[in-house]
This record gives sequence, C-alpha cells and structure tokens, in this order.
Amino acid sequence: MTDALAVLQLNLSAVLPELILLLFALLLMMVDILGSEKRPAPRRLLPWIALVGVVAAGASVAWLWGQPALSFQGQAISDRFSLGLRIIVLSATFLAILLSHQYIPQINSQVGEYYTLLLLSAAGMGMMGAATDLIVLFLALEIFSLALYILTGLQRKNPRCTEAAMKYFLLGAFASAFFVYGAALLFGAAGNTQYDAIAAALGTGNYDASLLYPAMALLLVGFCFKVSLVPFHMWTPDVYQGAPTPVTAFMSVGTKAAAFAAFARLLVVALPSQQAVWSWALAIIAVLTMVLGNLAALRQSSLKRMLAYSS
Repeated sequence: MTDALAVLQLNLSAVLPELILLLFALLLMMVDILGSEKRPAPRRLLPWIALVGVVAAGASVAWLWGQPALSFQGQAISDRFSLGLRIIVLSATFLAILLSHQYIPQINSQVGEYYTLLLLSAAGMGMMGAATDLIVLFLALEIFSLALYILTGLQRKNPRCTEAAMKYFLLGAFASAFFVYGAALLFGAAGNTQYDAIAAALGTGNYDASLLYPAMALLLVGFCFKVSLVPFHMWTPDVYQGAPTPVTAFMSVGTKAAAFAAFARLLVVALPSQQAVWSWALAIIAVLTMVLGNLAALRQSSLKRMLAYSS
C-alpha cells in the first residue's frame, strides 16, 4: 500500500518533455520495423515523426513555463533554468532533423536508428539540466553519451568516421569513470546523493574533507572532458571532423549546453560552501580554454576542426 501511494505521488510533469521524446523514440523504432525496401512509405515518415516529437516536447516546455517549479521525488526539477536548457536542446534537435532529411539516407540506410538515437540523446541532454541527484545526473549523462557514440560512427564505411567514434567512446568512458568515482566520493563525504542534502551537510561542516576535495577534483575532470575544456579537449577536433555534419552541429550545441547546465547546477546548488575552492580552478581552466582554443582555431583549415577548437 505504501509503495502504491509512493508511485501515485510521482510528479511526472517535471520530466514530461523527456517522456514525450522517449515515447516518440519508441514510435520511430516501430515505424522503422514496419518499413522495408518493398514498403518504403513508412520510413519516409520517420523525419516528420521525429519533428512532431520535438514539437510536442517543445509544447510541453511552453506549458511548464507557466507552472511553478515542479520536483520529481527530489531527484529532478522543472524550473526556468532546466526549461531554458530544454528549449536550447530541442531547438538544436529540430534543426539537426531538418539538416538530416536528405543527408543521412546518403550515408546510411538505417534512417530509423538515426532519428531514434537523436531523440534519446536529446532526452538525456534535457535531463542533465533538470537533475538534482548525482545518480540521475549520471544516468542522463550516459543516455546522451551512448547515443552520440553511435551517431558519431554512423558512416561505417568511412575510416575517419569510425576512428572518431572509437576515440569518442574510449575518452567518453574514461571521463565517465572520473565522474562516477567523484560522485561516489562525494556521497561518502556528505552521506547523500541529492544536491540539497549535500549542500546542507557541507554547510554545517558535517563532512569528510579527505573525501570531499578529491571528489570535487574528479567531478571537475569528468565535466571538463564533456565540455571540452583545456587540457581535456584533445578528442573534440577529431570527433567533430569525423562525425556526420548534422551530428557535429547537434553535438556542438546540445552537448555543451547540457554539460554546462549540469555543471552550474551541481556547483551552485550542491557545493556553494566550497566556492572558494572550485571558483579558482574554473577561472584558470576558463582562461586556458579561451586562449589556447582560439589560438589553435586560427591554424585550422577544416571548418569542423575550427568549430571544435573555437567552441
């Protein structure tokens, strides 16, 4: 009875845009199965179904914008900050679908797989900014990362594309390991995975400093890999150059926005008492990224590599 009441109390409205994207991703897989070379009509509908899914998710964001902040069991929140991120991610997804309509069938016959993974990646990115729990944040991170690993290697016959996917996968897994170790140490230091509880424990001084500072360092490294900050940026030019053009455009906007939003919420909400520690580290990394990134961009002859360095 208690479990049933707990389920009834789940506020699914807080994660409504992501649920809509997941439902349309399932619909895309079903329509793709119905299509074949002899029956191509269902597969011609795939980009339009994906567009309808993005528009429906955008409509849910517009509806949530007028609502008070909604929380999903204290693990995700739908406030103006997370809704703003969702608008950016959905806009990037919408434009990526329009870019892909004629481009993707030329490089891969599995069009349904592409649009499904694109929506799944967008769902994970949207959840990154809404997460208020380390476990939910990690799950969102892996959802969009795994989808992007496959999207990067979509052009399987192109060696550069395959190399980019492999580099992205290996270094992405490496970064995820840093993040997981950091989250585990932060849980050990504060005794909780929810941001509010972590902030309360750190604010009262009820934490283990020997675990807290290594945790902050590992989390910082994990996020820096995802955001491509110097000196954790070396994978970005190769991945941007090797990935299909719509995927590169989508990654350059969605990945950065989602990781920065999650980074900002974690530091501001969970670790405000440690601002004197992490602010200096971020300031140094920001200066290095702006200087070295833009200087390296000047020497590039490839537009994709220049975009990677300058971003």
